[in-house]
Amino acid sequence: MDSAIAGILDRYGGLRFVVAPADALACHVRCDEVLVVVPDVRVHEPVAWSDVPSIIARIELEVGRWVASMPNEPHAREAVVMYQLRQKEDPRSKRSLDLSRIVET
Repeated sequence: MDSAIAGILDRYGGLRFVVAPADALACHVRCDEVLVVVPDVRVHEPVAWSDVPSIIARIELEVGRWVASMPNEPHAREAVVMYQLRQKEDPRSKRSLDLSRIVET
């Protein structure tokens, strides 16, 4: 089955990667997150382990292009600013943070 690939930016600047049928991508996004779909790219599922790094790199490239386009939606701007701050902080830390769990510990 051929699936679309996308990145999801959360409001903390985290980026996660999704491989799913195009009509199911929206099911992976919460109301305060932003979905960035990679256009014209389809991958065959199940994804081979050797293909994962190139898929991640392609999603990061597309998210970078989308961030550079300066989106105007308020929730998208918040995600972009936090993503940019996270990229400046440490380029290896792109995973989402759950601040409520940090506070509770």
